[in-house]
Amino acid sequence: MRPEWLVRWNPGLALDRPLQQGTLLRVETDRPGERRVRRCVTLTRPDSWESLARRLGIDAATLRAYNPRARDVLRGRRGRHLLRPRVQRTDPIRSASGARGQRPRYLPWQADPGRPRRPGARRVPLSPYYDLRCPAHAYASSHTIDKLLAALTDLRGRYDGQLIIGDLSREAGGAYGHHASHQTGRDVDIWLPVLGGCYRATPDCEHCRTPWCRPQTDEIDWAATWDLITALRATGAVQNIFLDRSLHPELRAAAEAAGLSAPDAAATIRSEPGAVAPVSHSNNHTQHIHVRFRCGPDEPGCQR
Repeated sequence: MRPEWLVRWNPGLALDRPLQQGTLLRVETDRPGERRVRRCVTLTRPDSWESLARRLGIDAATLRAYNPRARDVLRGRRGRHLLRPRVQRTDPIRSASGARGQRPRYLPWQADPGRPRRPGARRVPLSPYYDLRCPAHAYASSHTIDKLLAALTDLRGRYDGQLIIGDLSREAGGAYGHHASHQTGRDVDIWLPVLGGCYRATPDCEHCRTPWCRPQTDEIDWAATWDLITALRATGAVQNIFLDRSLHPELRAAAEAAGLSAPDAAATIRSEPGAVAPVSHSNNHTQHIHVRFRCGPDEPGCQR
């Protein structure tokens, strides 16, 4: 590529002036566009760069270039996150109900004890574009999963960091651990995105039964969190989003930075007890958002 081509494509540049750090450049090409996104890999045992690169299908030099702070010898279970480029898929993440417009195969659980229970919920499909904290607890109604995946597909157009879907519901529905909700296939916990795009992973977090650590307040990527909430609300299927009020100021600031006016941000994110708003308070939701979806149009057994 020639320097004069960059000047032609970017009128604000000049050959006699140095480029400033952080300058965004327009580059024209006749090659098909490929968007590279982040992949997080948690080592479970010591490994070498060459061995890991072979398993990931990438050359070792490129892998090392994406991880300049990693050491020469890679240690397992030390929270080391290895990144590699990956081509972003252009088709939507596969939905729960198959072809668009098809009637959902599974509906929310029938809460009326006088009527027979409906079939179990559908599990969120496995995908390289998000991680499931516990697949055994990743069941929901088809409507919920369709709208969730639509939101994540939308988000992937502007966020390439790791996404972790937490608790949904059990396959049979009903009471689930300490949860007062998560019983009818309409509730989804999504971990708050983190700065750098990869969650920590250390042996101290094994009580979570995942290799990842839930995010601490100073690790949260608030711009990405607001993008996530925006994508969820754009589906038109979200009834409530809950986040602990202690984190509302950071979320409001991110919303305003994204272009929302201060009054609109205050009306959208409300901290008062019992407030009705798109985002409201729920105790102990400091590491994830709790998303409750509306009943689907073909779910007569759904209790609102």
